[in-house]
Amino acid sequence: MKEKTSQKISIVESEQQFRSMFENNNSIMLLLNPMNGDIKLANPAACDFYGWTFDEMAKKKIYEINILSKEKIDIEMKRALTEKRSKFQFKHKLKSGEIRDVVVNSSLAKVQGQKLLYSIIRDITEQHKTEVDLVASEERLNRSQKMAKVGSWEIKIGEETIWASEEAYNIFEVNNQKVITVEEIENFVYEDDKNRVHEALINLIEKEEEYNLEYRIFIKKSKKIKYVHSKAECNYDKDGNPTVVLGVIRDITARIKLEKEKEETQAIIRNQQKIESIGLLASGVAHEINNPINGIMNYSQLIVDSTFDNSEIKGYADEIILETHRVSSIVRSLLQFSRQDTKYHSKARIEDIIENTLLLIRMLIKKDQIILEVNINKNLPSIDCRSQQIQQVLMNLMTNSRDALNQKYKGFNENKKLIISCEKFIKNNQDWIRTTVEDYGTGITRETQNKMYEPFFTTKTKFKGTGLGLSISYGIVAEHNGELSFNTKEAEYTRFFLDLPAVK
Repeated sequence: MKEKTSQKISIVESEQQFRSMFENNNSIMLLLNPMNGDIKLANPAACDFYGWTFDEMAKKKIYEINILSKEKIDIEMKRALTEKRSKFQFKHKLKSGEIRDVVVNSSLAKVQGQKLLYSIIRDITEQHKTEVDLVASEERLNRSQKMAKVGSWEIKIGEETIWASEEAYNIFEVNNQKVITVEEIENFVYEDDKNRVHEALINLIEKEEEYNLEYRIFIKKSKKIKYVHSKAECNYDKDGNPTVVLGVIRDITARIKLEKEKEETQAIIRNQQKIESIGLLASGVAHEINNPINGIMNYSQLIVDSTFDNSEIKGYADEIILETHRVSSIVRSLLQFSRQDTKYHSKARIEDIIENTLLLIRMLIKKDQIILEVNINKNLPSIDCRSQQIQQVLMNLMTNSRDALNQKYKGFNENKKLIISCEKFIKNNQDWIRTTVEDYGTGITRETQNKMYEPFFTTKTKFKGTGLGLSISYGIVAEHNGELSFNTKEAEYTRFFLDLPAVK
């Protein structure tokens, strides 16, 4: 009997201690009945937090102050009963109507023989708001970086890994969940630019020199070369030791592409302006030269035809006639160059024009031991052109190929080939005819390529060329609404493409 009384006193004392601790604790505490959600007891801190009195709190259920569904709340209370402990994040409603984010830690407790949940509640509203604001700020930063195609990155001195923003990973086409090392990023840098990028980073860290450069990266995944612009600065501690490198990187591929296209367009415009200007000059000069040239030629012919028997003088006169014919030929080219030809366009077959051109040059090609290959597709549509002018273009291209082959090969060689091919293709829903003049000669140097169509530019000696051939050809093709283009590899090959629209 005494033992039972002692146990009863001990339980009462234990419950009194629990109640004292519960009521005097500064933490927000609730005592809940997990079977029906009744709030059995709330401590003063809880009443102050929620805004209700003790009596008001005692009349409420946990569902009334929690904006989550009853099912979710019951699940968490059952978990606390079975596992004897649970931790969950809720949204609780105060008497004022304000919603607060809370974390509830619940433990199983026996009070007067009844299983109750002893819940400690922590208000995390400000913390949650800070976290939400941080996530939103990061999202805004990522969006703005994506729009500007600018990524940020950070390297801590002495560490092997690199932190980078989402857009930086997008530029390198790398999954941003992957931990990436400095070495892996350096492997993206185009081989020819690696030393320059590496030296710039070292000079930034060791000498505090400016890190502001453009370079290329190679994306193995998409097999693309991108142009990027990167700027960085280095932070130092109070002793002057480098601690971290902070940088930004921007994809400038589109800008570089536009700049190249602009340069190419400006080069074409400059060439066209040169052609137009030289055309006006050529027209005037040609007419001024024609009369005296004809006079010199006629007087020279009189000397040759005279009865004066002096073979040496006749030889000189023949040379004068030969040279005046050469000057006259240049004058004719100048007149054609200045668009003085008044012939109308007519329908013609490209295979006939090619054959007529080969009739003029075939013997020379054979004499030079050049292998001639002609590949013309059958049933090609006609073109609307001035046949003589297109023949002149083809003659110029074939002559240039012949000179390049003779320059590379002095005698016969199985690679000493001139290949003429012709085929139809479709462009902008219209049939076009492409004639290709291909040789495996000396190719065209990079420096020469930029001056190909400039009037009077030539790589030949003064006795072999005037530098007007390609300029005149370019003008003729443009007048026919066609295109004259080429690709080449120095010391290996050159292919010229003469593209003309077919008759609709």
